[in-house]
Amino acid sequence: MGHDPWADLREQAERIRHSIESSLGVSRPGILQEAPEDRGLFALAAHGWAAELKASPASIATRAARVPVVPPYRALKADGPYVNFSVEPGAFAEHVLASARSASESYGTSPPRKERVLLEHTSANPTGPLNVGRARNPFVGDALVRLMRIAGYPVTSEYLVNDIGRQMVLLYWAVTHLPADSSDPNEPVEYRYVKLYQKASAQLEADEALKQEVERLTQRFERGDVQLTKDIRKVGETVLASVLETLRRVNVGFDSFFWESDAILDGSVQRVIERLMPLSKEEDGARYIDLSEFGLEGDAAKYLFVRRDGTSLYTTRDIAYHLNKMGRCDIAIDLIGEDHKLSFLRLKAALKLMGVEWEPETIFYAFVNLPEGRMSTRKGRGVYLDDLIDEAIERAYAEVAKRREDLSEAKKREIAETIGIGAVRYNIVRVQAEKSIMFR
Repeated sequence: MGHDPWADLREQAERIRHSIESSLGVSRPGILQEAPEDRGLFALAAHGWAAELKASPASIATRAARVPVVPPYRALKADGPYVNFSVEPGAFAEHVLASARSASESYGTSPPRKERVLLEHTSANPTGPLNVGRARNPFVGDALVRLMRIAGYPVTSEYLVNDIGRQMVLLYWAVTHLPADSSDPNEPVEYRYVKLYQKASAQLEADEALKQEVERLTQRFERGDVQLTKDIRKVGETVLASVLETLRRVNVGFDSFFWESDAILDGSVQRVIERLMPLSKEEDGARYIDLSEFGLEGDAAKYLFVRRDGTSLYTTRDIAYHLNKMGRCDIAIDLIGEDHKLSFLRLKAALKLMGVEWEPETIFYAFVNLPEGRMSTRKGRGVYLDDLIDEAIERAYAEVAKRREDLSEAKKREIAETIGIGAVRYNIVRVQAEKSIMFR
């Protein structure tokens, strides 16, 4: 049994072709082609033998179709000047399944390739449990990782941990300053943290003193305050651990993590700023580069990379991250939400302006939304992925229990978990990435 059932079937068809040529007594070999749809697997044209046999192609095809074949092929069929090769469905299925069984997990894989691929996906901010609105990213990303590995690419799946910026500083402040709700002592820590984060976000809207405190913490953080960085990172690690546990439930994992704070501490962001300064312009104390030569207009052409207080922006850190990526792979793929389209146009333009002849490939996806709008962790509007998984498993269990009363409870639960998780993944991945999904 060959590794590739299609190649094996073609080899058998070629042997049948040789038998036909021997039966007809022709000296010129025929050419086996893939048959049109609904005409079988292969077709053999008889035109080339008409002169040698002094007969019409149709009559030659009729003679050729009398040659006996063996399973999985069914009897040959003459169709005008062609001989069609088709297979018995049952025998064909067994042929393919036997090939898959013999190859085991290597079935369908392509030969190894040399190009190293770094595929970044998910990268949700560690400010709370993962919600369904962002679930498309890990499911599509993990599917791409698996497919590219089957295609022979050495793929590294990476999670960018956005542990820098006002969101993380605000979460840190909330955890260290606001009283926790003690009504449920068994509530997971990430759910307690996200409630504190939402309270702080609401308070920030009208509290000028809090705004100033967050600004001061942000400046200390970005200027490399090691102890503050460790403290904020510890909060982020706590939430990230829960996100990763949720993803493990749906069989999504990562090979590497890149913490944005590392790009601050190791000087990468500062080196980007120094590299951009000679190319930049000043506006109200802030610095930006003009990207109008790359087709961007108005505010979109102003790529701000340093605030007037001297702190960096996400855009600056993103350049540092991608320069780091460039040294670790041959192909970089970023799977990101559609709200980042302009950001990545500007990122790629900025890299060109810096003289970097390299850019990541980008795949954008539309969000899973609620009827009342986009899900938001900060606003407390959304459905957590853990809750969706639990409901899918319970629905699957109800069906399994109804249909298979003969199974043990443990086996019913095992089957329900497999079906429930598979259903969640499939129903999100099956929709084209650029089409939005309404969660009802």
